[in-house]
Amino acid sequence: MVPLGTRDSPGASVQGFNNDIIDLVALLGSHTIGDSRCTSFWQLLYNQTGNSIPDRTLDVSYAAALCPRSGGDHNLFFLDPVTPFKFDNQYYKNHRGLLNSDEVLFTDSPATSELVSKQALRAVHGPEANKKEKKTEKK
Repeated sequence: MVPLGTRDSPGASVQGFNNDIIDLVALLGSHTIGDSRCTSFWQLLYNQTGNSIPDRTLDVSYAAALCPRSGGDHNLFFLDPVTPFKFDNQYYKNHRGLLNSDEVLFTDSPATSELVSKQALRAVHGPEANKKEKKTEKK
């Protein structure tokens, strides 16, 4: 279990990941459930490169709805605002990374971007998805 308020890696990069890139994309898919405090991603919103502006890859309208420039350090925001209580593939479809590692996953590498797109197209996991896959195989 990760303690509440743990900071996401400020130096996250695809190149720095030592395991299989497919595993990286799959592991970050766990961000479909949970939330994060403003202190964990404030830099992404307001000072990513040290020049007091948001990260270039961040959706401006999304960023505007998040943490204030001052105060609100303990405000919580869903990692996946579309379906925050459901383990599904909306995290991949959403492309609105709340943490630095999410933004890197979606934008910094053609390899991860392609895998994210593939995951976004996959059927929802679980018993219902298995039934649908079996029906498709029989045809």
